[in-house]
Amino acid sequence: VFTSVGGKATMLKLAFDWTLAGDDEPVAIADRLEVRRMLEGADPAELLDGWIAMNAHIARRLAPLYHVLVVAADSDADAAALLATTDQQRAEGARAVMQRLDALGALRRGLDLDRAAGIADVLIDPMPYRRLVAMRGWPFEAYVEHLQRIAAASLLQ
Repeated sequence: VFTSVGGKATMLKLAFDWTLAGDDEPVAIADRLEVRRMLEGADPAELLDGWIAMNAHIARRLAPLYHVLVVAADSDADAAALLATTDQQRAEGARAVMQRLDALGALRRGLDLDRAAGIADVLIDPMPYRRLVAMRGWPFEAYVEHLQRIAAASLLQ
C-alpha cells in the first residue's frame, strides 16, 4: 500500500481528504458549488443553518479518523503537521463564513470577527460529534439542531 500511495503521512492525508470531502474529487470544500451558493445567499440564518448542517455531515464522516489523527499527532511529527494543517483549514473556513455574516450585518452586536470565527470553529470541530453522537447516542438530527441553535444564539443578532 505504501508503495502505491506513498508513506504513512501521505496515506493518512489522502484518507483524511477523501473522508472530509466525501469523495475523491480534487476540489477543496470552499471551492465546491454548494458552499459558494451558501456564501452568495442573503439570508444569514439560512446561511448559518446550512453551513452548520454541512459541517455536521462532515463531522459524521470525519470524527473517527480525526480522533486517530489527534492520537497519532502526539507521537508522530507528520501526523502533528497534518492535524495542524486541517485545524487551520477548518478555522479559515469558519472565518470565511463569519466574514460573510459580518458583511450581511448579521453578527451579534459587540461580537468581533475574530471571536465569531473562534466560536464557529469550535462548533464545527469533529470532536463534539464524537462525544454527543458516537459516545452518548444522540440522534444525528438532534445533534445538528443543537449546533444550529447554539450557532444562532451565539453568532446572530
